[in-house]
Amino acid sequence: MNLFGTIRLADLLLQRDEAWVRVAECERQIQGILGEPYPFPPPPDLPSLRRKKPAKKERPTGSAIPRDAVKLRPLKRPAENAYRVIYQRGDITMTSFLADADLLRRLLRLDQPEFRILEIATVTAQTPENYSVREIVWQAPEASPGVQH
Repeated sequence: MNLFGTIRLADLLLQRDEAWVRVAECERQIQGILGEPYPFPPPPDLPSLRRKKPAKKERPTGSAIPRDAVKLRPLKRPAENAYRVIYQRGDITMTSFLADADLLRRLLRLDQPEFRILEIATVTAQTPENYSVREIVWQAPEASPGVQH
C-alpha cells in the first residue's frame, strides 16, 4: 500500500469508529428519553460481520514503533468511553476519537512520514466537541506534555 492509501485507510478507520461512538450515544439518549431499553434492530449486514477464513498474518516491516513497545490499557468503563487521538497529517495536527485499542496499536506502528500519532488520552465523551480528558496514556517520544490541539 502506498503512502496515500495508508493515510486514507487510517482516516476511514477513524471515521468508522467515530460513527459507532455516535450510534452508541444516540441509542443511550433514546433509552434515556424512554426510560427503558428500546428494541433496536440488529445492525445491517456489514462486511466486517461476515465470517471468513483467518488469513495468515504478515508482520509489518519497518514499523515506526515495535509491536511490544505499545501497551495501551483498556478503557475503564463507564467513566472512560473513548481514546482521544491527537495526530499529525502532513503539517496539520488533528484530533479524533476511537474506542478500539487494537486499532490504535496498529496505527502507532505505521511507518509513514505523513502520518504520526502524537498523543493518546482516555476521555469521557458526550460528543466530539464535548469531552473531558481522564488520563494521558501514551505520548510520542518527541512530544512534550500538553501537545497543542
